[in-house]
Order: sequence, then structure tokens, then C-alpha cells
Amino acid sequence: MLFRLAIVLTLGLAALSAQAQTDSLSADPNALPRGNAYPARVGDQPQKYVALDVAGKMGSYQRYRFFTNQNIKFRYRPDGRKYNGKIVAVTDSSFGFATENFMTLRPDVVHYRIDDVKKVYLTRQIPFVTAGAFMLPLAGVVFFLADVVNGSRGEGHLTANPRALVTTGALIGVGGVCYKLSFPRYSINKNHRLRIMQTY
Repeated sequence: MLFRLAIVLTLGLAALSAQAQTDSLSADPNALPRGNAYPARVGDQPQKYVALDVAGKMGSYQRYRFFTNQNIKFRYRPDGRKYNGKIVAVTDSSFGFATENFMTLRPDVVHYRIDDVKKVYLTRQIPFVTAGAFMLPLAGVVFFLADVVNGSRGEGHLTANPRALVTTGALIGVGGVCYKLSFPRYSINKNHRLRIMQTY
């Protein structure tokens, strides 16, 4: 059983490495930038942007910036719906998505007030971790099915080894942790504040 687990983990790590390389080569240029890679100005003019300030449990602080032409995914309080789109305009109290006016068939901008945003969803590409959010649960399921098939050959009927269930559960659990780290969601409150900022 340990030999089979080693094979599954080896295949899983190989898949994670390939996925991490693919993610790094095919990164979306409009994805959320990290660190100091933010466009400070457009031409010579200051630029407004949406800022999500996240306070950590140990006094840490992180700011995520959403500029024009970047995607933002959020849940809107008035209708309870989840939206995902590209920001085309930012005002002092809202940001807007482009849409088509069904009456005039011309482009229009729909604005969403930042004080009505209930939750913001982020996507963070973390090497190995982001790929593990999907590959580890899949590896757990494959490992469990392989154990059932191999164990059933001698028994003559379907049977599962309890140790295989523990291993499968562990892989799925670790995949869940990787998912939480790679796709965090923040409810807007006193610790997670959404505001409009401006570059200078």
C-alpha cells in the first residue's frame, strides 16, 4: 500500500510541477498584480482605483488594488448576486462595468457602489499550491479507486481498505487548504475595508 501511495504522490507532484510551469507561462496580463507592480499613472494624470484593505490576525496588513481594465469578482448586497467583470470606470464612490443598452444597442456603464459590496473574491497564483487545490483531491480519488480495484481482485467483491480512506481524506483535506489559500474570499467589514483610492 505504501508503494502505491508513493506512486500516486510522485505522479501528483509531477502534475503539480507541470501545472505550475503552465500557469507561469500563460499568466493573464490583466490579472491582479502583486507587490509593487502597479500602474502609478496613466499618462500624466492620477488614476482612481478600488482598494481592498485586509487586516490579518497578527496585526499584518495587505492591500489589493483593482485598476481600470482589471477584473474584480464580488457579491453585491442589494440583489445578492455574484458579479465578475472588468472595471471600465471608477468614481469617488463606485466602479463600473461595461454593458450593452438593450434599448439603444449602444455600450453603457453600470456602476456599483463600494458600500454595497458584500464580499470580494480573489485569485492568487501560488506555485504548486494553486495547482494542488485541484490535483491533490483528484489524486486522492484515484488512489482510493486503485485501492478498491486491487483489493477486490482477491476478495471477489468490492472492498475498501480503511487506511486508503484515511489517505484519501488527507489528500482531499490538503487540497481544500490549498484552495482556501489560492482563492480567498473576504466579507467587507471593519477588518476588510473596500474603498476608492487615487494615485499621485
